[in-house]
Amino acid sequence: MRSFTIATTILLAATSTLAAPVNSTLHFYGKRDAVCAANFRSLVDKAECLPTKEQFTLTPPSTINRVALAANELTSGPADAQCDHLVEIQLLDRVAKASGLCEMITQMIKADPDNQKKADILNKASQDISALGNLNFLASTVNNRKKTVVDRSLKGKAQQNGDLDKAVGNFLRLVQANGASVAKQLDADLSAIKTKAEAVLAALPPAGPADPDSGTRKSSRLTEDPNAKRRKPLEDAIAAFSKSTITVTSEWNKLIANAPHT
Repeated sequence: MRSFTIATTILLAATSTLAAPVNSTLHFYGKRDAVCAANFRSLVDKAECLPTKEQFTLTPPSTINRVALAANELTSGPADAQCDHLVEIQLLDRVAKASGLCEMITQMIKADPDNQKKADILNKASQDISALGNLNFLASTVNNRKKTVVDRSLKGKAQQNGDLDKAVGNFLRLVQANGASVAKQLDADLSAIKTKAEAVLAALPPAGPADPDSGTRKSSRLTEDPNAKRRKPLEDAIAAFSKSTITVTSEWNKLIANAPHT
């Protein structure tokens, strides 16, 4: 279920790795298609994957084939495949939460509610995760299982060795380089949010006058100063995000390493 719309159509110019994205509408709700409670799924249907002109098919039990779309599929897409993300939205959300990005965004908005909006802050990442370079046609049965394999990796659970699980791993190895490129771009997007958070902090009024005798602010003034109270949560959030070692790239690499394959 989707709630109120907070952003309308988003268009991204083509780049060497991430080409034009889908039309994007951000909503706030708690689902696996959300990042920091903002919906990143938007409208991803078969039309969005058509420019790839290829699909990944399954030859049972677990062989994945990268093949060109047939002439009759170039306008309608393959009947037995789904258009979906290579680097899953749930992976990005895991990184955003575990790294402290979501908390940093929350504190940015609290510090400057008139100018900081979640849709704007996450806009670039929402574009890049649904850009053409991160979309593909994948056999429906494999794509449905892929979400489970990704979820197990993110939660540190043991993978299974069923035929479909191995098919997912085989697919991931075929597109490993593409996913690494997307992950690198998404990491850059998250880093840019930190830079924006630092700019928000720098624009806030300084916290209290310095103690003229010691050159430092008195602890009592820090406790009482409203500017200090306004700054500290954002300062702490930026520091926590800066210390985090979890990245989209690290989670992508872990997924590649953990996914079963033949």
